[in-house]
Amino acid sequence: KLTKAVEAQGLEINKILTGKGGNKDKSVAELIEEKKDVMGRIAKGEKTSFKIEVPVTKAPVLRSSVTNTTQAMRLDDIGQVAYRSFTLSSLFRQRPIAPNSNGIVRYVDQSAPTRAAASVAENNAFPESTFPWQEYTLSLQKIGDQVPVSMEAFNDVDYIAGEIEQLLQVNVGLREDADLWNANGIAPNITGILTYAPTYVAPDLQLDEPNLFDLIVKVAEQINAEAYCVTRS
Repeated sequence: KLTKAVEAQGLEINKILTGKGGNKDKSVAELIEEKKDVMGRIAKGEKTSFKIEVPVTKAPVLRSSVTNTTQAMRLDDIGQVAYRSFTLSSLFRQRPIAPNSNGIVRYVDQSAPTRAAASVAENNAFPESTFPWQEYTLSLQKIGDQVPVSMEAFNDVDYIAGEIEQLLQVNVGLREDADLWNANGIAPNITGILTYAPTYVAPDLQLDEPNLFDLIVKVAEQINAEAYCVTRS
């Protein structure tokens, strides 16, 4: 009897320690049935009390409990596909076209200067450089792009107008930058640098195997020589 009592006590203690008390799997009717003797004494006027622990299965409320929800932190900016920066447009003078210009731009530019600056001995005449100018004419060319958008989209989604405007400006800017480099000059295309510039005649570098870096150095030297050759008295 003692052994059975100890085993039963051990099982109950184990249930308590593991959170599996004896009342967990019992119904309310079973719990009341266990206390019927005490309840009978109370009914006869005996002053006594008892305690019933009713097991409650707790179902936690999780975020996943709300089905089909779209609740989230929403960013107010719109992501755009990456694009390269504009490189060439900033190198050129830019002027707005005046009204009644008839789509024609006329301007004066320097053409083929002769730079004669040189060392001069005492009482000798200075060499003479020439700086001719010439008037040039350009026809106005146009770069365009468009995105069809419904009136409902403009009215119902307030950010669409600004986003479309920005995207179109980027598209036009990228095309302008590319045309400034190598457009062929045939209307409606402008004339790009690669088409307009004369062919560069490289000097004899006296190198067995010249590379692109050697060419860059010589081109830079020629540009600097022409840029800083001035006449002083």
